[in-house]
Amino acid sequence: MTPREAAFKALTSHQFASEALGDWQRRSNPDPRDFRLAQEIAYGTTRMARALDAAAKQLTPTGKLQLKRKEKALLRTALYQALYMERIPLYAIAEESVAL
Repeated sequence: MTPREAAFKALTSHQFASEALGDWQRRSNPDPRDFRLAQEIAYGTTRMARALDAAAKQLTPTGKLQLKRKEKALLRTALYQALYMERIPLYAIAEESVAL
């Protein structure tokens, strides 16, 4: 499981993100850098959810977001990486988001 997939699953699970990421860490023993990336994406997406929703609404013709829970989480994680994580290339964000 990739760090982005782990972050996405943490955001869409019925657990707290920290618990879901902890489960992933115990099960998969990811590289510490991958674990920190997953944490940053999950926690940052949660922390900036309102700002990310506002940014997403600006991209729609109606100014409204009518997405299912998982779709909204996926959009938020992609926007968080694009807007707040400068070192991640856009092609990587797009490729991973489509794969999820």
